[in-house]
Amino acid sequence: ADEEDEIQDSTHRSTATPASNDESIAARAILNSTRLFSFHNIMSPEDIEKEEELNRLKRRLAARAYHFPGNSWWQDWMQYLSNTHTVLGLFFHHPLHPLKMQERLVILFGSIAIGLTISNMTYLYFIHNDYGADEELFSLNSRHSKYTGIPEISVTKVMITLWTLGSFLHTVFDLGLWHMKACTLCRYGGLVDEKLARMGRLVGL
Repeated sequence: ADEEDEIQDSTHRSTATPASNDESIAARAILNSTRLFSFHNIMSPEDIEKEEELNRLKRRLAARAYHFPGNSWWQDWMQYLSNTHTVLGLFFHHPLHPLKMQERLVILFGSIAIGLTISNMTYLYFIHNDYGADEELFSLNSRHSKYTGIPEISVTKVMITLWTLGSFLHTVFDLGLWHMKACTLCRYGGLVDEKLARMGRLVGL
């Protein structure tokens, strides 16, 4: 009889253990959510305003804002140059900027690659279609080269094409890659959508 009682007790304990574990997990989850809710309730209006101001700053940085409230024209020029320049931004970007060193290196190498690709494809297109790639349209400093010592500059069809169409395509690529990596659009409306941010980094890569 004693052995049967022990077997029943052990069976009861083994069947009751998973339920008790589930109950403890549920209790811990409720406790954590309660603590999180109470933490948000503890935040003062000043803390909430600071958090919203921080989010606005990150949105401005991601959107390549030209002007920040309270900045002079010199401060705005310096912050824009240090945050958006492809090379200088690697070392002088704002500590809270969404684009860190790794993302900026991807943008830099991508910009170099697309620049070389556009230049080569344009030159090959002119050669293949016999459009006179080296044909001169006009020259610069032709009258004053003997006085200034600056050599005469010959402007060709390929140069004009690269300065206009090539620069436009290069700019579109750079800005598109920037906004995908910084996830500019997902930062409006309050909080950042982390799924969209990760997707933007992946697509940009």
